[in-house]
Amino acid sequence: MGFKEYYRKDLTQTHNFSLNPETLAYLRQIQKPVHIIITLQKNANSDVAKKYYNDIGAILREYQYATHKNGENQFTIEYVNVFQQHNRAEELAKLYNVRGDTAILVICGEKYREILGVDLYDAKTSHFKGEQAFTSAILDVTANEKKKIYCIQGHGELNPDSSDPIQGFSAAMMILQHKNIAVEGLDLAKSVNVPDDANLLIVASPQVPFLKQEEEKLRRYLSERNGRLLVFLAVEKEHGLDDLFYDWAIRADNVTIFDDSSDYISSSGDFIIKRCEKHPITQSLIDLQIQLLMGFSRPVKVDRGAGFDEQRKVVPLLYTSESSWSQKMTKAKGNKEKIVRGGQSIAVCAERNAVSQLGIKIAGGRLIVFGNADFVTNSRLGVLGNSFLFQNAVNWCLDCDNLLNIPPRPTHNYQLSLTRKDFMWLSINILIVPCAVAMVGLLIMILRKSN
Repeated sequence: MGFKEYYRKDLTQTHNFSLNPETLAYLRQIQKPVHIIITLQKNANSDVAKKYYNDIGAILREYQYATHKNGENQFTIEYVNVFQQHNRAEELAKLYNVRGDTAILVICGEKYREILGVDLYDAKTSHFKGEQAFTSAILDVTANEKKKIYCIQGHGELNPDSSDPIQGFSAAMMILQHKNIAVEGLDLAKSVNVPDDANLLIVASPQVPFLKQEEEKLRRYLSERNGRLLVFLAVEKEHGLDDLFYDWAIRADNVTIFDDSSDYISSSGDFIIKRCEKHPITQSLIDLQIQLLMGFSRPVKVDRGAGFDEQRKVVPLLYTSESSWSQKMTKAKGNKEKIVRGGQSIAVCAERNAVSQLGIKIAGGRLIVFGNADFVTNSRLGVLGNSFLFQNAVNWCLDCDNLLNIPPRPTHNYQLSLTRKDFMWLSINILIVPCAVAMVGLLIMILRKSN
């Protein structure tokens, strides 16, 4: 009876062990069982790993309590010791491509999502963000519809099926599939319109310009259907999307950015990008002070001549160093014509608010344009900052940044200092209540048996 029906009350001053009301509202709507698999070890040698284990265990117990309905629990937790449970560890590796003793999986049916260590703590304050991470993952895997992304083809874009380090885009596709996102190719020249189930379109390094009718299809998708478009432009290649970008107050000039400062050039010759504007897409890079590695880029900036639109918000995301400059290669003469010197924007995001029939503002279309495409190729996506940036851009386009409004929780370590006399007094008082309850229970059992 006590196992099936019980009550918990958080008596802490800061309610560290209570779920946010928004999380509780989401959990009440979930009708599917959710299974959590954790390979973190309780007896880990690292103090950090032990802290992870304790903080995660505490918050997950609250999820179990919140989803406890009619004596049944829709939220189950499985701790796997990969060093002892070899068969189970191999099964997890085969099903979810997860290895090692740091995995946290949220599973519902065939859908799953992995939570990373960086998702759990705020880099600056060390506050625990476990509730935000777990609730977001639960909403993702329990969603009725699977998100779908189309990669535009037909213009020499990066190949999503190729493992080639320079022209391949398969590493990015693996990241998307790991997030339970379906990915397909789309040739706009052969399609009447963008498919109805498209949550996001990706244009990765087009080598030839888009046709006008193709650009118009993208324009209608963004404006009429509040679509989402993520564009990675190649350097010194005409893209044919100038009119579309202008409508969103974005300008992508066909020039190349150079830099000769040793502080911004890696040993491999890549450009180091350190300057980021504050935005949900770049916030984790700023908090963790993670740098990006890119090849040559083209400027992508806010187009001030596009006119004012109160429904439109345009934000530059990344900047090159102050020692950089942009110039255009004049092929006929083979010389370089200097255009602009100084730090320049190489990525811009834009969004519009739409108005419903009731006059309520809702999220409209979203567009991100990067003046670089090689940072998402197989050879460079392995760089931590590059991978973060790609995933954050996708999350923002898919509205994953707006799913939750759950603040991080401060974590505290308390130490209780008692004298021997105080300790004895506390021990006696702690034992009296449970012993008294046990004695009453034993007496009742004896009286029932005697009758």
